[in-house]
Amino acid sequence: MRRAPSLKRDIGAEIKFGRETGRAKIGYLIIENVLALPAPSRVPVAVASVLFALTSLCLPALARAEDAAAAAPTEPARAKRFLPPIGPEAGVFQPISARSQHLFGGAWLSFSPGIGEIERAGRGGLFSFDFDVLSSEKHRNLAIIAPIGIDYRVAGQGQTAAYVGAGANAFVTYLSVPALAIRPGVRVSPGGSAFVGVTSGDRAYLEVRYRALARIRGLEMSGGEVLTGLRF
Repeated sequence: MRRAPSLKRDIGAEIKFGRETGRAKIGYLIIENVLALPAPSRVPVAVASVLFALTSLCLPALARAEDAAAAAPTEPARAKRFLPPIGPEAGVFQPISARSQHLFGGAWLSFSPGIGEIERAGRGGLFSFDFDVLSSEKHRNLAIIAPIGIDYRVAGQGQTAAYVGAGANAFVTYLSVPALAIRPGVRVSPGGSAFVGVTSGDRAYLEVRYRALARIRGLEMSGGEVLTGLRF
């Protein structure tokens, strides 16, 4: 009785040889071994032989692909921070009233602490908290204005994006003007602002804003502001 050939031994040997002589050698061996079997066993054995041959040929290619993927450079992950980014937000404010400029100066200091990443609004819009301190002193006349309120803005897409928005504020104001007999005191006035600006990622922005508020002791204190913010 003729012994059926050992598929695993013979095909495995021919696969190794077939890498040098071509894949056709493997197909010939599969057919030869399958035909030597009884008819009822030919179909399952043929399927198994083909799968075995294909797997043997594909595994080296898959291994090389995995090695190449592992060797490819990956984008470094941003290091985890225990504290949020912080940085200065500073600029210059100028009242539109010539009288206020004469009393307190034409260029006021604008400053506020920056905590957390600079959020990008996107087209869906974004509400944010507005807090700033505007101050100037000239000839013993002192003015400090702290707008506190809520802003809403919308922006374009991209890493560097322009934005536009408006806000509503309560202006907490400290005035001392000896020349007008205005004694030192704190007052609160309603107001708002409109602004345009541009962000660079989540670490920097530049903005131009107009702040409008009600007159305080007859003085017009509305004006324009240019400010910038950074995060580290």
